[in-house]
Amino acid sequence: MKPNRRDLLKGMAAVPAAWLTRKVDVARLTAHAQASGPTLSNPFALNGYEVDLTDPPQTGSIFFAAVDYHDPAGGVTTGASLTVEVPGYETSFPPQIPIDQVGQIGDRFSGVLLFALCVHFGTRPDFTLVLTLTNAAGATGNTLSLTTPRHPGALETGGPARLRLLPAAETPAPPPGF
Repeated sequence: MKPNRRDLLKGMAAVPAAWLTRKVDVARLTAHAQASGPTLSNPFALNGYEVDLTDPPQTGSIFFAAVDYHDPAGGVTTGASLTVEVPGYETSFPPQIPIDQVGQIGDRFSGVLLFALCVHFGTRPDFTLVLTLTNAAGATGNTLSLTTPRHPGALETGGPARLRLLPAAETPAPPPGF
């Protein structure tokens, strides 16, 4: 007769604790973790302030965006990329941004990705970021969308809607009192 789960658990309870203590010298990922792509969650954007940028010139609003990430394979490292699509906007950056060009708080398994954008709304009432993370092994996870409304006082009303990704070194300091 094949033992059932209850009998096995009773038998394990009788085994001395020293026999049950395991030492793990090598950790391996499960097949599911190896095949799963990274996931994004909790997208957030902070309405910014008005700026005039040069090289190339652009009047716009600075927005700070953040998104949590989790990758069971630990592939959020050099070679990983964040795809940022903005429907209806001209962008000055390629859709796939190397992870090294995005702020990262955390490690290769989990943390927060941060970036700054300069948005010229034109006549549009909002912008939507469509975000996808691809790890260094090429596995892609979920896609998140984040719609951020034009904030009161946004001055840019003429011309086409444009969006520019700002490296940390190029992000202008906020005005006093921001």
